[in-house]
This record gives sequence, C-alpha cells and structure tokens, in this order.
Amino acid sequence: MKPYLIGPALLVLLNLMSAPAQAGEHCSLNLTPGVLDFGVSNRAALLAQAHGAAAAGSFGVRPVFLRIYCTQSTPMSWRFVAPAADAQRFRFGSGTLLLRVKNVRLDGAAVRWRSEAGEGVGEANILRPGERALAGADGAAAQGHQLEVELEVEASVPDSVSRARDLTRLEGGGRFQMN
Repeated sequence: MKPYLIGPALLVLLNLMSAPAQAGEHCSLNLTPGVLDFGVSNRAALLAQAHGAAAAGSFGVRPVFLRIYCTQSTPMSWRFVAPAADAQRFRFGSGTLLLRVKNVRLDGAAVRWRSEAGEGVGEANILRPGERALAGADGAAAQGHQLEVELEVEASVPDSVSRARDLTRLEGGGRFQMN
C-alpha cells in the first residue's frame, strides 16, 4: 500500500542517457532503465531513507544497468557525464546523485574496476564526477567484446530543500559514454 501524501511533497525524475563517444562505430551502449523515477515523497519519508550524514534526505537507491557491446575486442572504459556537486556526487537540481558500481563483468567474467587516475575505488565503489572508469585492476583497461556494469543511483537533497512548502519538482540528467 502506498502512503498518502499530506502537505508539501517533492517529485523526482532523473533522465539518464547512453551516448557513444570516441568508441567508434563498432560499439554500442545500452542503459536500462533510461529514466529513473524516484516518485513523490515528503520530508518524513526522505529522512527515514537517509544513508548517513551526506544524504540528509534520500529518495532511496535505484539500480541501473550499463551494457557495452563491441564487434571488435576493445579497451573497456566508461564515464558518467553530468555537472559535479562535490568531489563524490553529481548535481541533481537542488540535490545530488551518488553512483556506486556494484558489479562489473567483462565477456561474462567478473572483473574489478578502477579509476583512470590509477586510484583504488575503496569499499564504497563510488564513480566520481570527472572520473573515467576502467575495467580491470592493473595497467590499461582490459579488452573485450561485452561489458556489463551494475550501478546503484542514490538521489538526495539537503535538509533545507526537504522543507518544501508546495509540490516541488526535481529533475536532472546525465549520460554514460564509452571512451
């Protein structure tokens, strides 16, 4: 049963896209789902879903699946392009988005991933703004024909935004691209 909303609420919609970039014509990207709808929420529900101090008002976590298919063996790397809110989050209207990489599979085998800068991703597995992710833990990006990346997207707003006086619509967008 869905809760009834009493008083002001926040409506959240995120448009995600995949776009081939510099990958050549031998690769294609598929993103499922292409649009994330975080629904309608109120302050009490946001605070109940908060995951730590950074996510004062969380709309929860939604799964996203990025698949890259190439007809030729290709070094596998990708990024999410959207304005940065801070070093770990992307801007999302008056809120933020956090992207966590849950699983990466290259040609059916589980692989680790790392940032282009060579930094480890740590236990949080956060894909940061401006960061290019590489399949494979050491050296250059691992090559393959098919890459599958499972991500979690968490949208959140600061406490001040959660105190809406009327229905407030939050929208944002970004795109995944292969490099």
